[in-house]
Amino acid sequence: MFAGALMLGACGEGASTGHSVDLLVYTDFTPGADHDFDTVTLSLEQDGGEVRGGVSSALEDDKFRIGVHVGKFTSIQNGTYTLRVRLTQSGASASDSAVAERAVSITVDADLEVPILLPKDDRYPPVPFAGSNVTQVRSAGFLSAARIFQLANGHAALALLGTGATAPTGCPTGMKTSNVVTVEPASGDDCHDGTTGRDWYGHMTSEGRLPSYSPWINDPSGTEPYMANVTMEDFGVVTDGECDSGPFTFEVALDGTATFAPAAEANTIDFTAKLQFGYANRYAGACEDLFIEGEVDYAGKVTNFDPSSSAGIWSGEGKGFLKGIGAVEIRTVAEGLNVCSSGVPEGTASAGTAQTVVTIGADKLTFDYDGCAQGSELPGTPWTLNGKDMGLATGVPF
Repeated sequence: MFAGALMLGACGEGASTGHSVDLLVYTDFTPGADHDFDTVTLSLEQDGGEVRGGVSSALEDDKFRIGVHVGKFTSIQNGTYTLRVRLTQSGASASDSAVAERAVSITVDADLEVPILLPKDDRYPPVPFAGSNVTQVRSAGFLSAARIFQLANGHAALALLGTGATAPTGCPTGMKTSNVVTVEPASGDDCHDGTTGRDWYGHMTSEGRLPSYSPWINDPSGTEPYMANVTMEDFGVVTDGECDSGPFTFEVALDGTATFAPAAEANTIDFTAKLQFGYANRYAGACEDLFIEGEVDYAGKVTNFDPSSSAGIWSGEGKGFLKGIGAVEIRTVAEGLNVCSSGVPEGTASAGTAQTVVTIGADKLTFDYDGCAQGSELPGTPWTLNGKDMGLATGVPF
């Protein structure tokens, strides 16, 4: 029980009888005076009237992601009640002080422990992180600067169209008029390519010169700086494949906006991404499913971008959500792709100080890119959890 938890007892006749209702709060809002909330307000109501109530200071407890006992109502008689919890920040006006609020109906006929979930986003409720949970580790490791760049410019899906100099026709259809590029089904919202078996859906539009890996989009001979605004509306692709003779499905789904612009630094492109995404694949080296779903609000940069070799050095930071994890904060420093010596697989991050740090509540995951040292085998990415060496994270190649 954290400091400041409430014991809310009954008064008057019957105070020594009845049941207890213990309240356990899970949230990925951050407690503390300089963070999201510093106060938890509790009430237990029946027939519209408050039966018990109180205020509890949340202080700096960092365990809310895994559940904190914030108070216990005692001597509660049998019946149906409304249990209400509010997270607030001191100093906010009464009209807008609620950071989060939830009310649940409970029936009391015995002692109860009631869990209350208050996620930042209901689509991505907080889930306790475990270093032994391979899916959580791979999901967190997915959010590197280079990977987010490839979501932002659509490459995660457009890579299936190849690197031809002419726009695709059929399913999907690519068009470039002046400085506007569109990729979409020839008609409607989806189409099926009978030759490849791929299903494409949604729409992607880019206005300006996009730092793309597709020559017909990128215009390699162009002299204009990379500067573009991208909009993706439920844009993506689904296709079947094989891994060790077993079937699997590859899927990319993108919705949101991205921007690209010249940075003050030489040979550097700034980019932003506000995207919802889904990514399903089986990673190289093993036939194990990798499915990641979430959203990001991110700002990054790439130096020495080379669309012909996919090379560059990426950095950036932002916030987001991952299904099966909840809220995350992410930061990448000096992630280099294809800047190693020969013999290292494409998409391998460089050795040295390059890393991505993912913060999940009180947990800090650090992925140290060491692809050059690992060479062509690429068994995984070295990582630590709160400073403890966790070995290699398979399925995190960047």
